[in-house]
Amino acid sequence: VGLRDLDPTAEAALVAMLTLHAAEAGHADELVTSACHSLYDYRILIPGERRVQDWARDAFAAIEASVSNAITSEVSPSTMRRCLDSAHSQRPGARCSHLEWTKTPSKRHGPSTLAGTLEKIRDLKSLGVDEWALAGVSLPKQHAYAQQVQARRPAKNRELKETRQAIELVCFLRVSLLERLCRDKP
Repeated sequence: VGLRDLDPTAEAALVAMLTLHAAEAGHADELVTSACHSLYDYRILIPGERRVQDWARDAFAAIEASVSNAITSEVSPSTMRRCLDSAHSQRPGARCSHLEWTKTPSKRHGPSTLAGTLEKIRDLKSLGVDEWALAGVSLPKQHAYAQQVQARRPAKNRELKETRQAIELVCFLRVSLLERLCRDKP
């Protein structure tokens, strides 16, 4: 069939490719799929599933550690605590948390929608989200983390490890602000 075994050179190239892809991947499973496709394209016999998953997890963990460091250098611990507390606190005059309220998309164009969007922008700016550069985190990576918050029930966010919760929340808040600012420009 023309397949060859994975040699150390091809393995090093695969690990380097996974590290590059991890910078924008939303989950380690995406890296496993990417690795299998790459091996197939180069006509290399795909090793055991566990071995490929280990490479993908290692690449993803390395990138996640760098993302965590970038966020820690950009967002002070007190600001992070304030953001976490705010996200899970009850919204005044509503039966939802700030996180649920922020997740709610804008509806039709109109004065009340614009007022609601501006209120969300003010709320995000009051947390200092507009001051976070997050230069060490690619925008696709921020979007991938934001999607995970968007897809999960707010109560489930509290069950995550605090470091993971912080990474996802910071990216969600930043992407939410960027989307609202860009969407509502003429």
